[in-house]
Amino acid sequence: MLENLAVVSASAPGPEERLLEVASRLFYAEGIHAVGVDRVIADASVAKATL
Repeated sequence: MLENLAVVSASAPGPEERLLEVASRLFYAEGIHAVGVDRVIADASVAKATL
């Protein structure tokens, strides 16, 4: 049972990867000046301290 949990955890993107993906997507779609830090944090589902 623990082996399956480890595989799921290893394949799930970490907070850093989620932040980079969300920021890239939002900046490309809406422009860097139109997207705030709070929006990136909310869309990436991470805590402010992670940023």
